[in-house]
Amino acid sequence: MTKSEVDHSEAEPGFMRRVIALYAAEPDLHALPREVFDCVSVAARSEIVAYTEFHAGSGEFRAEFSRPDPDPERRARLAAAYMRHARSHPFWARDPAFFGERVLRESDFFSDAEYMALPIAQEAYLPSGAHRQMAFLIVNEGYALSVSAHRVVGEPAFSDAERDRMQALRGHVARLYRQALERTARTMPPWNG
Repeated sequence: MTKSEVDHSEAEPGFMRRVIALYAAEPDLHALPREVFDCVSVAARSEIVAYTEFHAGSGEFRAEFSRPDPDPERRARLAAAYMRHARSHPFWARDPAFFGERVLRESDFFSDAEYMALPIAQEAYLPSGAHRQMAFLIVNEGYALSVSAHRVVGEPAFSDAERDRMQALRGHVARLYRQALERTARTMPPWNG
């Protein structure tokens, strides 16, 4: 058995326990990001997890991070740099047509040398210490949900086993996202249009 196969077999029981706990929590839209952070950290060891929702019709979005940067000026500067360069590749833009139902890694498209030379890496990711990324998208009723795991500079690329666990997690998060929308809608007061 290879080291990767051993790592995968040891991580799998913990991952499945965490997925069961995710369903048991019955999260609404407000609680779902924290629950997803915990699942991603078991599926793929990462320093930061991002949970971002985009509404196609309005252009509104929310982004939550497992470990937010405490410096608001740096956060604003890095967000502006990301927005300037996000359309340089469909991976960064989180293009739903490009992602489909796949979990993708930055290393699927860029060598380390290529990544280090990218403007988005130099201006948005490397200044915050981020290097490795793995992400999936879920599209549901006009919303696109992006969940991404991030590792710092010097950490290894995400493995195939970690990608496989994230792929399994994607299906669970898609189901739970729909359920969270329904739970949240039930708690809202009736609309008196």
